[in-house]
Amino acid sequence: MKTEVKANVGMGCYEHPERTVVATCNKCGKFMCKECAEKNQSKLCDSCEQQRIANEKQQYENKKAQVKQNVKNYKKDTTKELIKVAIISGVLAIIGWSIGNSDGAGNAFTMAWLLAGFPWGWKIINQIMDGNMMTWLIILTEKFWIVAYIIKFGLAFLIGAIAWPIKLGISIYHVVSAKRIENKVNEK
Repeated sequence: MKTEVKANVGMGCYEHPERTVVATCNKCGKFMCKECAEKNQSKLCDSCEQQRIANEKQQYENKKAQVKQNVKNYKKDTTKELIKVAIISGVLAIIGWSIGNSDGAGNAFTMAWLLAGFPWGWKIINQIMDGNMMTWLIILTEKFWIVAYIIKFGLAFLIGAIAWPIKLGISIYHVVSAKRIENKVNEK
């Protein structure tokens, strides 16, 4: 507990020099009377309290600007990813359609679907089949390493047929989410 200092000894409150000092500002050390000491919960004088509030507002604005920039970058990255998936899958689907169209419409759709998914299936197969697994596959196919790669290609087509629509859906979801987040951030 702080001792009261009488104002008549030349050390009164910074705001009310005639009043008894009961506290000092936690930041600058100015003497404060009971009224001034209880004015701000932070136990700061008015000028230090105003500076504290200004600093907090500036920190808030800085964080808000950083969040906006992060959201903008996220939206840009997710949009690029969606465009990449759509272009690669679309080009490969057109090629697949052209190849399969010579045999009939049913084969054209199947070929387009399988070829559109191939890159995504290949990526998954490479993640699953590390070097050791591929080595075992080559050993099991007895020196016919080409058979191991044919199996790998076949699996990539099959897995890709399931993976690419999922990848496309996830990319769309991320773009929509980024737009929602951007709207919320811009509202505040």
